[in-house]
Amino acid sequence: MWHCIRSLLAASLSVATIQNASAQTAPAQPEEQGDKKPAELGGIIVVGTVDVKDSKTGTSLLDVPQNIQVLSGQLMAEQGISVLEDGLRNVAGVSVGGYARAYDFFRIRGFESWQYTQLDGLPRTVSLNIEPNALEQVEVIKGPASVLYGRGAPGGVVNLVSKRPESNDFADVSLTGGSFDTLIGTADLNKVLDDSGNVSGRLNMVYRREGSHIDYTNGVERLYLAPSLRWAYSDDGEITFLSSITKEWNQLVPAQPASGYILPNPNGRLPRSLYIEDPDNPPIVDQKHITTGYEWKAKVSDVIQFQQNLRFTWTDLDWRNIYQPLSLAPDQRTLTVYDYDLDESRRAFAVDTRLIGDFSTGSVSHKLTVGHEYRNETDDRIDYLGGFFPPIQFDLFNPDYRVFVRPTMTPSPSNTDSHSHALYVQEEATFSERTTVTLAGRYDRVSVDSGTGWVTYNSFVPRFGLNYRFTPVLSAYASYSESFNPQIGLRDKNLNPIEPEGGRQGEVGMKLATADGRYNLTASIYDLTRTNVATARVTPPGTYDVSGRQRARGFELDSQIRPLPGLQLVASFAYNDAKVLEDNTLPVGARPLNAPKYSASVWAKYTLQEGPLAGLGMSLGGSHYSNQAGDAANSFFLPAYTLLNANLSYEIGRTWMQLNVYNLTNKYAAVGSLSPLFVTYSTPRAVRFTVGYRL
Repeated sequence: MWHCIRSLLAASLSVATIQNASAQTAPAQPEEQGDKKPAELGGIIVVGTVDVKDSKTGTSLLDVPQNIQVLSGQLMAEQGISVLEDGLRNVAGVSVGGYARAYDFFRIRGFESWQYTQLDGLPRTVSLNIEPNALEQVEVIKGPASVLYGRGAPGGVVNLVSKRPESNDFADVSLTGGSFDTLIGTADLNKVLDDSGNVSGRLNMVYRREGSHIDYTNGVERLYLAPSLRWAYSDDGEITFLSSITKEWNQLVPAQPASGYILPNPNGRLPRSLYIEDPDNPPIVDQKHITTGYEWKAKVSDVIQFQQNLRFTWTDLDWRNIYQPLSLAPDQRTLTVYDYDLDESRRAFAVDTRLIGDFSTGSVSHKLTVGHEYRNETDDRIDYLGGFFPPIQFDLFNPDYRVFVRPTMTPSPSNTDSHSHALYVQEEATFSERTTVTLAGRYDRVSVDSGTGWVTYNSFVPRFGLNYRFTPVLSAYASYSESFNPQIGLRDKNLNPIEPEGGRQGEVGMKLATADGRYNLTASIYDLTRTNVATARVTPPGTYDVSGRQRARGFELDSQIRPLPGLQLVASFAYNDAKVLEDNTLPVGARPLNAPKYSASVWAKYTLQEGPLAGLGMSLGGSHYSNQAGDAANSFFLPAYTLLNANLSYEIGRTWMQLNVYNLTNKYAAVGSLSPLFVTYSTPRAVRFTVGYRL
């Protein structure tokens, strides 16, 4: 480990010429982009000549003792991203894929993190696909982040940032068509509503229809509307109202088994298009999702700023005819499946209020953040039981869909109500404009009632960090942080609630970020332990110990650079050694599910600068993952795979065109798994063409 740390520190010498040149040269201004915001530059976020800042505290990322990566909405648009997990392939240490394409499944540093995604700094509360055209940027905060973001996974958290009103008028419309009956229409309209420029509004609209290569599957159809309004009511305060409405009809792409695809089957190989559902009663997830809230910022005094994020969320989900695999017979062809239906209504409210003080004591400057967060969630659901009878046995190699007989389902209603309060404090003290010491802590009190009475979980997590700026563009950091996550509903041998799951991490790293946005690099080494993992007891049945421990150690390199005029590169590499240290049921040394040891990605774009085809852009990129555990017991592994994508783009006046080709080599890769019966595979080669117009 220390050899790696010394190597990382020595690597600073190799970038000396870059940072010295940046320090001695006046920062370049962003290129003109017509009516579009200059904050986006080839997928790399630049705000004038100011480096990117932490969205919670406003601290420059160069001074934050943590690996935080930011992906712009423009980069994801260039790559033609349809689901969040494909965009996250750009980030080192993030592995994607899982249950179904209807959900944004991902892991950070080897541990499941998708359940704790944030939207505009507050919990999103639903894991179904976010509309990618809704996002201004995606922030990946690696490692335990509970001090500022609350309960979550030890690997980190993803914060999605919504599009919001801008200070200039623009109107963008686009239409996309392509493989598998794809049709996507977008309209993004922004208008300054008063002469002083203090009020502006934005309306973002998306219609998305995407089919599938699986027989009988129509894919997803979604309508998304997001009105927003910004009001700068004084020189010292502004409030931004953010709302969204999503109506989605998703015919789930069914999972397929490992046998006959990535594992040998004596009966032969199964076709890519195999459908393991009832075509007369197809599986449907019907979603209605509404959010409304605001972000409020106000200057209280010369040294104190008030910030508040607030959001209400309403979600209704109907699951129908979802047939799940239960067992595969010894003949390796007869699959037993069962039906699962669900009605769910979820209501959530969250508000995060903080005061940020910027002041000095002698030669030391301080940024003191004091905050309170409140959450309330109510989940009313009806699980429909009885889907195991009569047993449905499906022949994988000679499909007969007449075996699908709708069972008699019995409704089983339940209700869960939870509320939580949290207090957090963070002090960032900077000495001589170079050394920043971060000290932070958070106390949470979470109360949950699942129909058997209230249960309360308490937790305190700390965060410590040291950051040193060698130059205005180069810094090094070291940090220690913790996470927590209540294990709701689980009981110990005495039938008491078990302790929250925890995470502890030590990390060192270096960051390079030039003021003109041409170079953004982060290298980090970490040692992360997941603690209090629930492990099942034999007696009493249905009870748990918290003796489980898992560890991940690794190295990551993230880069977004523009080394030459017209050339843009986004690249990443990660090594992650994750394994089980202690467990009652899992073998010691087993790797966590879907956690590759090695992963890498690259996206290279070159835009012609001169000649009759000036403005023609050509992009090529892909992602690689080494083999991954296919189940928790490591009984089988998903093979290593590489997926390649390409893009051509051209702009003529106000019209722009884009051609995206996905999975260039038509690779059939296993990208995620829950068990040998539940594996998700890559989509075959697909082509999409987009034409857009800037009004």
